[in-house]
Amino acid sequence: MKMTKKVLSILLSLMLVLGTVAVGGMSVSAEVPAVTIWGDANCDNQVDMADVVLIMQSLANPNRYGRGGTDYSHITLQGEANADVDNSTIGITTQDAVRIQIFLLGKISSLNPNRGTGVSSSATVSDKNADINADVSFSFTDENGSNKVNLASGENGTIEVDVNIDAGSNPISALDVQFTVTNGIKISEIYDSAEAFRRVTVSYNTGELRANYTTLDGDSPMTAESGKSAFMIDVEVPSGTPDGVYYVDFSSCKIFKDNTSFNYTVSADPLKIVVGNETMELSTYSDLRDFADRVNSGETGLNAKLMNDIDATGYNDWKPIGNDYDHRYNGTFDGLGNKITGLTFNDLSAEYAGLFGCVGTKTEGGVTTKGTVKNVGLEGGSITGNIYVGGVAGRNFHGTITNCYNTADISGKTYVGGVAGYNEGTVTNCYNTGDISGNERVGGVAGDDFNSIIAGCYNTGYVSGRMYIGGVVGINRNSSSVTDCYNTGYISSNNRAGGVAGTNSNSSVINCYTTGNIISGDKTEKVGIIVGYSEGINGNKATVKNCCYDSDRVNGFSEIGEERGEGDTSSNITGLTTAQITGANALNNIGFTYEDGATSPWQIKANGADVSGKSASQGLCL
Repeated sequence: MKMTKKVLSILLSLMLVLGTVAVGGMSVSAEVPAVTIWGDANCDNQVDMADVVLIMQSLANPNRYGRGGTDYSHITLQGEANADVDNSTIGITTQDAVRIQIFLLGKISSLNPNRGTGVSSSATVSDKNADINADVSFSFTDENGSNKVNLASGENGTIEVDVNIDAGSNPISALDVQFTVTNGIKISEIYDSAEAFRRVTVSYNTGELRANYTTLDGDSPMTAESGKSAFMIDVEVPSGTPDGVYYVDFSSCKIFKDNTSFNYTVSADPLKIVVGNETMELSTYSDLRDFADRVNSGETGLNAKLMNDIDATGYNDWKPIGNDYDHRYNGTFDGLGNKITGLTFNDLSAEYAGLFGCVGTKTEGGVTTKGTVKNVGLEGGSITGNIYVGGVAGRNFHGTITNCYNTADISGKTYVGGVAGYNEGTVTNCYNTGDISGNERVGGVAGDDFNSIIAGCYNTGYVSGRMYIGGVVGINRNSSSVTDCYNTGYISSNNRAGGVAGTNSNSSVINCYTTGNIISGDKTEKVGIIVGYSEGINGNKATVKNCCYDSDRVNGFSEIGEERGEGDTSSNITGLTTAQITGANALNNIGFTYEDGATSPWQIKANGADVSGKSASQGLCL
C-alpha cells in the first residue's frame, strides 16, 4: 500500500488525537511467539500501511478482525507480537500504529521497542556534534547469505555480522555493540573479519557478548564499507538442546566521533537458528495455509501442531501440503486430536490431492526422515482430483498416517481413498465415513496398498468405481498386509471388487470382516464378499484367512470371487448371522487368531454405538 508522506502525516495526527486504545476483550495469557519482523502485523514479510490498517481494524472491530475473528484477514497471535512496537503499553494499541507510521515517514529507522537508543536523541550528544546523525544497520547471515541457519544439537556455526553505517561525510572513530542470544544458545567467539572497516583494532569479550572497534590513531577515522561484514561470531548449540527456534540479536550499540556519541538510529534483522525442525503452531485457516505454502516452497521437514479445531468452510484457495513428489512432506504433523472442518479442494486435473498431497521420506547426509501425520480429523468439505486423491493424503510414500479420520466425500480417477489414495507406507487406527468414488483402485481407506501396512482401520462410506474396488482397500499388492480391519459400507462395482479388498495380489488379508452389501450389474468378474480376486504368483503367497461376514446382509457372491496362483489362498472364512456378529459372544464366534502373544484389538459394540463414540453400524469395533 503506497501513501505520500503528507497523507501519512494527516493519518498520524488523527491517531494522536484519538489517543491510546487497548485491545478490547483480548486475553494476554497465550504464549507470545518470537517476533519475526517488527511492525509486520499482517505477517506478509514487509511493513507498510496495510499493517497500520489491520491494527486499527482489530481495535475497532475485534470480533471480526481481532485474534480469532471471523474475517479471513484477522490479526493472528504472531501478528500481535510483531505489531507491539510501542513499549509504553503491553499489547497492541493505537500507539503501535502511530509508531509504525513514524517509521514509514522515515523519522525512525527501527521499530524494535527494546532498543532504547533506536530513536535519535540530541540530549546525549555534545554541542560540537549536535548536527551529526548516523544510520546503523546490522544483519546476520550465514555463508549463503540467509539470516536463518539450521543447526543440529551439538553443532557449531560461523555467522557473519554485516554492518552498514551512514554518517554522511563524518567518519566515526569507534563502534561498540553488544549481542543477545536466546537461552540455551551460546556465542563461543567473536572475531574481526577485517572486511568492513579499514585500519582498526578490535576487542571483544565473549562472556559479555560484546565487540568494540577503535581506530589505530586519532588521525585515521574509521569508515565502514557498505556490504562488508564487520565481524564474525561462532554460534554453538549445546548437546541436548531441544528442537526449536532460537535467535541472536544485538541488545545495544554505540558509535562515537572523537569520544563523543552520535545521534543514531538502528535497524537489524536477527539471526534465526532452527535446531532440528521448526514446529509451527496452527490456530487458524490462515496458519494452516501458511504452513502449506512453506512446505510447498521447500521446507518439507517443517513440523506443525494443530492447536485447536480449524474451520476451512468457504475458502477455495487450498493447496495440499506437499503438493507433489518433489515436495513430499517429511516432518511431523500432530493434530493433537483436533479437526479441520469444511476443507474443500476441487481440481479435476490435479495429482496429489488431499489435506496432504504427498507424505514421504527424505534422505540428507545419510540420515532419512519420515513424514508422519497423526491425531487429526477431516470433517465435511470435499476433495476432488485426478490421480493420488485422499482425505488425509493423496499419496503416502513410506510415511506414517495414524489416528486420523475423514468424513468428506472423495472423488478422483485413479488411486482414490478415504484416508490415502496410494499407500506405500503405514496407515494405522484410521477410519473413513465419506463416500469414495473413482474409476479404478478405489478404497474406503486406501485405493492402492503397495508393499505397505494397513491395520486397525475401518470404512462405513459408500465406495464405487469400475475396477479394483474395495471396502477397505481397492488393491492390496506386493507383500502388503491388511489386518484387523472392517467395512460396513456399500460397494458398487462389477470387476475385481470385494467387501474388504478388490484384489489381493501376493499379499495378505487377515482378521477382517465386512457387513457391507455389494451392488453389481449383470456382468460381474472377480467379485467376492471378502476379496474379489486373490492371486499368489511367482512363488509368492496370497493369504486370506480368519475373516468373517454378515451372511444375513451380504449374499449372492462367493467369499472369494476368484483364486489363482501357486501360493496360499483362503482359509477359515466364516459367514455369521447378524446376531452372531453383534451379540455378546461375537468375539468367540469370529475366530480371529493372534500369534506371538499379540493382543486382539477388537471390542463388542454396545447398542449400536462404537465404544469410542464414533458412529458405525452394529458389529464388532476397533
